[in-house]
Amino acid sequence: MSVRGFFAALIPALAAAAAPWDEEPAPGSRFDTLDHQRYACAARADQIRCRLHPGQGIELGGIAALGRTLVYREDRLVSGCTLFDERRFGELLSSIEASHGPAEHSTELLRAGMGGVFSNALAVWRPEGKIVLLEEHFERVTQSAVCVMEPEFFSAQSAARDRQRVRGVRDL
Repeated sequence: MSVRGFFAALIPALAAAAAPWDEEPAPGSRFDTLDHQRYACAARADQIRCRLHPGQGIELGGIAALGRTLVYREDRLVSGCTLFDERRFGELLSSIEASHGPAEHSTELLRAGMGGVFSNALAVWRPEGKIVLLEEHFERVTQSAVCVMEPEFFSAQSAARDRQRVRGVRDL
């Protein structure tokens, strides 16, 4: 294969690797295959939550991530969330939509601590039996996240959020 042919074949592979739903570990992967040297894990109720150790240098679409959180249930990964500075939300949304098509957009009202009510932007993609959720305010006001989930986990999370709303507003 020529050098030109090699690079022509490599470019689609690199572009595909940039998709948030292609991140490793992927939903459905087993807990025992996780690189435990990179993650700190703790069991809670019916799940194991793992957080990437600081300083791992991960990014998505050229945007540096703040970290990653994984949720395992019954020894299988059901959700992986890559965290970003909230100020990068618009840039990340534009980047993902430019390379992977338009999302389903929605908003919800949030209340943070003693703060006022504000809007939380959500974008959803549904590639290959997965749900990808880009959320402007994930777990706190200062961070956004791209979460890749199994559809059943997404449905359960959405139902739980609906139950948490009081007069249309959910506490963050």
